[in-house]
Amino acid sequence: MSRTLLAQRLRQLERLGLVERGTGPTYHLSASGRELEGVIWALGEWAMRWLLGEPVGEHLDGAHLMWRVRQRVILDNIPTERTVVQFVFPNAVRGKTVWLVLDPAGVTVCERDEGFDVDLYVRADITTFMKVWMGGGTWKQAQADGALMLQGPRRLIRAFPTWFALSPFAHAPS
Repeated sequence: MSRTLLAQRLRQLERLGLVERGTGPTYHLSASGRELEGVIWALGEWAMRWLLGEPVGEHLDGAHLMWRVRQRVILDNIPTERTVVQFVFPNAVRGKTVWLVLDPAGVTVCERDEGFDVDLYVRADITTFMKVWMGGGTWKQAQADGALMLQGPRRLIRAFPTWFALSPFAHAPS
């Protein structure tokens, strides 16, 4: 999302009384926003149960998937030095190659090669990757099935599954 669009959305949410401006560039939920939080979570869980079946078509976007995954990176579990992970999703409709730059100061998704040395290569069936991240399997099983292949230093391969929390809706019954 561009900064301009983000600023517009935040101003709109502020006008609606859902968020309040904090000090500096920060925002927090207002009382009505906090009250709405349960509804939003319930809608997400409902969608997991009733709408989200087998990912197809426009859902098979590697860049969009990695932007979502990036939001769930566990900073305490990533390497202390900058680590660049190249993801290749051969069966993606868009975003077939995406880079995730893990840094304790922040995590970035790159949709084009920024020239960083790659520390870990990931080749994955995007459907399987999505299912695992949504709680429908394990990283270990995806590797055993050949749907997820990791290449790089052993310490990074072993640590890879610990870097990501599953989708916040992974617990929702299907």
